Amino acid sequence: MRKPGGSILIGAVIVLAVLMVITGSFISLVLYGFRQARRSYSASAAVCLAEAGVEKVMWELSFARHPWSGWAFRGGHLRDGFCQDDG
Repeated sequence: MRKPGGSILIGAVIVLAVLMVITGSFISLVLYGFRQARRSYSASAAVCLAEAGVEKVMWELSFARHPWSGWAFRGGHLRDGFCQDDG
């Protein structure tokens, strides 16, 4: 009589290969979800910063005695007079 050891080994290898493919697909989906979450967070932060800038401009134009008097163009960026210069 033959021993079934070889056929069990082949079956175990096939099962492990299937599990590896499933695990790889799951990890790929999780990483894709992380990337999408990071993009969504960055987009939300960008919208908030843009809205804050618009609100600042609207306030400057509406209520400031001398709009834009504290602003200066330094280093290629328009900066508020209260901010520190980068260089």
